[in-house]
Amino acid sequence: MSFWGTWSLLTCLMGICNLVLSYKQKKRRFFLTSLLLLCVGTTGLQMVRNTFDGDPFPIHEGWRLGILFGCLAVAIWTTYHNLRWNQTHVTPLSIQESFEKLTEGVLFYRDGGQCVLVNGRMQEISRELMGHILLNGEEFAETVFAAKLDKETDKILTLKDGSVKEFFGRRVVFEKEEIWEVVAADITELFEKTKQLQEENQRLQEFQKRLLKYHEEIMDTVRMEEILQAKMSIHDEMNRLLLTTRRAVISKDAEERRKAVLAWKSNALLLCREAQAKSNIEEALKDLTVVATAMGIEMVMEETPSFREERTLELFVLATREAMVNAVKHADAKKMNVRILGEASFWTIVYENDGAVPKGPIHETGGLRNLHQKLEGLGGSMETMVAPMFRLTVHIPIKEV
Repeated sequence: MSFWGTWSLLTCLMGICNLVLSYKQKKRRFFLTSLLLLCVGTTGLQMVRNTFDGDPFPIHEGWRLGILFGCLAVAIWTTYHNLRWNQTHVTPLSIQESFEKLTEGVLFYRDGGQCVLVNGRMQEISRELMGHILLNGEEFAETVFAAKLDKETDKILTLKDGSVKEFFGRRVVFEKEEIWEVVAADITELFEKTKQLQEENQRLQEFQKRLLKYHEEIMDTVRMEEILQAKMSIHDEMNRLLLTTRRAVISKDAEERRKAVLAWKSNALLLCREAQAKSNIEEALKDLTVVATAMGIEMVMEETPSFREERTLELFVLATREAMVNAVKHADAKKMNVRILGEASFWTIVYENDGAVPKGPIHETGGLRNLHQKLEGLGGSMETMVAPMFRLTVHIPIKEV
């Protein structure tokens, strides 16, 4: 009888355990099965008790073995499914375990400070900031945000261990109840990357300043070289003119004297190339007309330019002077046509003359080279064409406002 008593007691215990699990899991089928096991176990205990009182056991030995193995199989099957259900379904315990494993701190509390849910990471943060475990949500929020949490806000704090936390606080609704949520996200790596990026930006700014200073020094050097080259060109040209004049005076040839005078006129512009162009278009055109008359060449302009930038006017004056000098000096031209074409981002200026066509390609030296370099330095360009006539095309960029 002790064996049947042990079996009945075990059946009762397994029935009670499965009954509780089935009730929590709200599984009606397993609840009824567990209730049946409890009833069978209780009945078995009652029969064992009656046998101790002298009553014979009412069930045959074969039936007893069948009931034994049947109840045992049902108990094992019910227990297995109840335990496995906890592993494959979301339960309050699994939610609590998930919150405990989060690397971010999580806190939910009601108005007044009553904590609804706090995970272990937030408790560690509370012990570091407040010196004790988190018991009052409002007190913790006031410590973090330095004020009572009354709207959605965030705050970045550096803890004693060197980690950087960004705290988010907001009001949420859970089961028709408004509660407060505080989340502490670990942004230590992001904070370090941002700090490194700021330091790198600072170094780049300093490097940019050094580059700008170096660029200014280069521009000063180039300007000095241009001035020196212009002085050397003027010096050489003056020596050549003096020799030409001396030969004309000695020979007393009228043709030689005429060429000498023409050479002096054509090179008069060399003395004023470094002069600043005037910002007024009408005055600049008047000066160009005076220079053209002095050099013995007629300048024909199809339309009056409408330059708005002083830089564009300076380049136009410089290019026009250079075109007149080359037309008189190298082609013995008497007339020069100037066409101005306005495009989307460039002013295109075309110079043509009626002088002799060059016999070979144009080599940019002296003034042409200086003009080309200045245009390229500002994003412009320059082109020369020989056949069927000499043509100088200048592209001056329009500065965006």
